Amino acid sequence: MPAADPQRLSTERRFHFCSVFSDKAASMQRYDPAAVEAKWQNVWHEAEAFTTPNPEPGEDASRLQYVLEMLPYPSGDLHMGHVKNYTIGDALCHQRRRHGLRVLHPMGYDAFGLPAENAAIRE
Repeated sequence: MPAADPQRLSTERRFHFCSVFSDKAASMQRYDPAAVEAKWQNVWHEAEAFTTPNPEPGEDASRLQYVLEMLPYPSGDLHMGHVKNYTIGDALCHQRRRHGLRVLHPMGYDAFGLPAENAAIRE
């Protein structure tokens, strides 16, 4: 069923429609970032969401995953491509870990390559 359009409702029904939504907005709690952050950090800690132990000798290799995005250049500028790139890799790793896979998700810097060389020439 499509959502009601307040512009197409009668005056009486429009008042009811708007009062329902304003009551919901008034009853919402204020966002407390410190409480939300503490809650989710505790959940992630208990679930060991960011833990990747070393594989045991003879462990089933089909359960081991490796995810590597592009490595950032220490001399490059930040841009929205970085956000997209690293967010997708991070979400992929968390999803695979939540499904019981062992994921290694390294992060480092690419100190070699054309952008680093150009920055070295400029500086």
